[in-house]
Amino acid sequence: MILTDAQIKETVEKGIIKIDPFDPDCIQPATYDFRVGEEGLTAEAREKIDIEKKGLVVLEAGDFGVISSLEKVEMPPDYAARIGIRSYYSRQGLFAATGPQVDPGFRGRLFITVINLSPNPITLPYKEKFLTLEFHKLNEPAEKPYDGEFQDKLTMTDREVQNVIDRKGMAFSEMIRSINAMNQSISQLTADVSSLKWSIPILVGLGITVISIIVGLK
Repeated sequence: MILTDAQIKETVEKGIIKIDPFDPDCIQPATYDFRVGEEGLTAEAREKIDIEKKGLVVLEAGDFGVISSLEKVEMPPDYAARIGIRSYYSRQGLFAATGPQVDPGFRGRLFITVINLSPNPITLPYKEKFLTLEFHKLNEPAEKPYDGEFQDKLTMTDREVQNVIDRKGMAFSEMIRSINAMNQSISQLTADVSSLKWSIPILVGLGITVISIIVGLK
């Protein structure tokens, strides 16, 4: 069963699902919006970004990164949640390359891997609604609730940061810039060759004229 807006509010108020900080304005007809948190990381920047201090994080065209949620969530063993990017951002070309759900028993912040598939930069301001969670009531509690490596995780690990910093090869965003630079160079070269094509007959004709004048003087 998918929870409606009223059911989401009731479930949180009763402490069955815990969302901290909880904001009633984030409740949608059948989802709850999670907001951009304090930490971010992009392949372009190659370092952890203090989004709260900076005010925003920018994903360049083709860039990928990791964005933390402002909210912490705690799921009971008989509930799960499906993750999705808000339509406002998905229409801009933002794609979530992360697990499709929050498992029963999970506790912690969400760290969402995102990719900008558009040709333009995408800006994510601090505390902006960017993620939706669709909550599902299970028929019975999970026999083995989540207890993996991301349990109780509240901050980005040094390993995650280092994995991006130590990456090999070019990010997609760098490839796009390189291709654009090549296109500009080719366009300029084409223009130069075209100009040269018209210049050569003129120069040849001028040279013949000069030679004819010299021969005539002799």
